[in-house]
Amino acid sequence: MNKISSLILKNEWHTIVNQYQPKILAESLPFKEGRNLVYKMLFNEERDDSLRDYATELLQEIRQTHFGEWSSDWKNDVFLGDAYYMTMKYDERYEAYKRAYEKATPPPPSLLISLAGCYLLPKPPITLDEAENLAKKALEKELSIEGVVLLRGIYAEKKDQAKFDYWDKVLKEVEEKNIHTQDAWPDFSDIYC
Repeated sequence: MNKISSLILKNEWHTIVNQYQPKILAESLPFKEGRNLVYKMLFNEERDDSLRDYATELLQEIRQTHFGEWSSDWKNDVFLGDAYYMTMKYDERYEAYKRAYEKATPPPPSLLISLAGCYLLPKPPITLDEAENLAKKALEKELSIEGVVLLRGIYAEKKDQAKFDYWDKVLKEVEEKNIHTQDAWPDFSDIYC
């Protein structure tokens, strides 16, 4: 355990990947420490996709190994869904967002937007109309660039020029004000870079 902690402190990501299987690491680390490691690996300075793939596998193992702690906060599934998004695991992405959506009461705008964005997947698990409804719900709660871009794209897909033009104007307004959606991730404030 001391060796793992030392490698984490030194940001020795490739050494960790080469020496530890994700399952063993998930079993060795406390829940938050493992999740924080995933965060650091996903956002590694080199933007190394192999580290992101490993981090996503590790997060899957953390979910299974620490299921009680994992289940206590729906935001963990949002984080996992976003990791799947980064590693292009489309079906898994939707399933993670769906689990979060079912637990979050009420679901925040960022989760609604993430779920609605799944209409763009190669095998869309939701319809264009479902995506439109989710995006509208998100925008009713919080006007944001992400929500407006999504809804504008839905209207482009539907070939509804009037609604596209309307949301295009709204987009310019929110971009000027730099209004972004608030993310729905677990608290990572205890991470020391």
